[in-house]
Amino acid sequence: MNNNKVYDLAYGAVHTLYERYLPDVEKSISTFELTGKVSQPVQMSKEESSNTPAPMEGFLAYENPAIGIRLQYPEGWDKIEDVGFDSGATGVVFSPSSTSNIKDIRSLGINYQLLPSPATTLSQFADKEFNHTKAENFKGILESNETTVAGLPAHKVVSTQQDSSGKDLISMKIFTIKDGIGYTVFYTGLEGAYSNFMPITQKVINSLEITK
Repeated sequence: MNNNKVYDLAYGAVHTLYERYLPDVEKSISTFELTGKVSQPVQMSKEESSNTPAPMEGFLAYENPAIGIRLQYPEGWDKIEDVGFDSGATGVVFSPSSTSNIKDIRSLGINYQLLPSPATTLSQFADKEFNHTKAENFKGILESNETTVAGLPAHKVVSTQQDSSGKDLISMKIFTIKDGIGYTVFYTGLEGAYSNFMPITQKVINSLEITK
């Protein structure tokens, strides 16, 4: 408290990343000074105040500063955050609204997790994640190749599987790593409609930015 003013310093992060960024936060806190001077707020232009691009027509902007993810997703879709995955990852999942007539897309989203070692390679992460998340009703791999996502080297795997009712699905996973964190972009749809919704999926993927 200074001159009857109260100052509140706060730090928040997803629990899996809290300890990772705490040393940097503590350094920032240690530089904090109370000078007794009050400066007039600096007016910023719209361009300066936000680096977030304007959403594409028919899309909404999504940003999660805690993990450094920014993307755009279709209007009218549901968004579920802080979803836990069997691999230990946490992420966000988008899907057509339950009231929508679109039933052919099962899920579209991205998850993240700390890598077991800073030396973990993209190949090691992709192999481990794909094998760990492979469905029990896995049928086979249609495609496996190198690509890029969010401007980073990545590996894409497209595979086939069946859901619990026996319907055939196609699943795409794109794996990438940055600064000790592994990211998986995923899309799953019914086999007969998978390619129909790929243009929408590709727009979401192309809009992805990893800002950390």
